[in-house]
Amino acid sequence: MESPGLFLTIFAFLLLLGPLIVLHELGHCFAGRVFKVRADVFSIGMGKELWHRIDKRGTRWRLAAFPIGGYVMFAGD
Repeated sequence: MESPGLFLTIFAFLLLLGPLIVLHELGHCFAGRVFKVRADVFSIGMGKELWHRIDKRGTRWRLAAFPIGGYVMFAGD
């Protein structure tokens, strides 16, 4: 049996890891909303910002250049 190749392996890894990161960070964000803590930034990825949108609550939803990881910055952090 032949291995799938490096490119396909990396692509599959990111395809599986991406939604997991998004769900994990959404959990932080929604937990903050339950406890009435304002989220200033919700970011998927690290580094240079590629895209952003600011919602009616003032949270900056951003997509950054390096797609591994993410964070939620709460008010006062």
